[in-house]
Amino acid sequence: MTNPETLLKELGLTEYESKAYLVLAARGELTAERVSVMAKIPLPRVYDTMSSLSHRGLVIVTKTRPQKFSSISPEEILKLVKDDEQKKLNEKFRQMEEIMPQILETIEKTDENKYNDDPDTLSYVKRRVSVETMWNEIHRRARKSVIMFAGDLYWLYETRPLLKRIIGKGVSYKILTSKKTDDMVKRAKTITSLGAKIKYNKEISQNKNIPIRGAVIDNKWTVLFQHQEPDYSKKGTNRTDSLEQGDFTTLIISNKLISNVFASYFDLLWKTGSVASKK
Repeated sequence: MTNPETLLKELGLTEYESKAYLVLAARGELTAERVSVMAKIPLPRVYDTMSSLSHRGLVIVTKTRPQKFSSISPEEILKLVKDDEQKKLNEKFRQMEEIMPQILETIEKTDENKYNDDPDTLSYVKRRVSVETMWNEIHRRARKSVIMFAGDLYWLYETRPLLKRIIGKGVSYKILTSKKTDDMVKRAKTITSLGAKIKYNKEISQNKNIPIRGAVIDNKWTVLFQHQEPDYSKKGTNRTDSLEQGDFTTLIISNKLISNVFASYFDLLWKTGSVASKK
């Protein structure tokens, strides 16, 4: 069983603070000399240890001569330590918010070649927030075309403002979908109203063993999404929880040969596909 001193250290107390608190909790009010002897702390260090514990609200200090020290109830220590750590965390976030504009400014100045034309460049991201950031960034860089192999278009409403902007710049946007449900048809109509084109091809939906979705941007970058869209038709499926728990490993390939292979396959399926916005 873990001893109390180790537990207090895990809560953020130092070795001397842990020893002093335990002695006071067990013996009641003590002078600095008694704390030094019983907790085996050098006497000169007792006073700064008591000052630190007092500052954290864990020890009460009398104004008598000599000074005496007593601990708060052990039941209260967790709450005080949690409050203390929360204040530190809040301060860190405050500092991050202050310096983040400087960081973003630096990134904007040095990020122009992040997705460059160098052949055989391979990058990957895994966390959902990183995938979304990458996806938005590479979309903003599109100048001519975006072609996409998609599933049930569950991402539409989050991406709609982005699609509207890039299509408004004259970028051709085509989507091949592997599902044709009532919800998907509704989303397809929304996409076509923005100026994109979308088709359904059963050849994609028949291969259920490959959970890859992808896109080719300007015939330069191939983006492959490994994540399988959740089956929301199953009772009890929560979209938010499923998205957070899924595997979002995404590859970004800068290679024109690979992009051309995917684009050629897309064109073949596009020619034999049907209009996705109709049941």
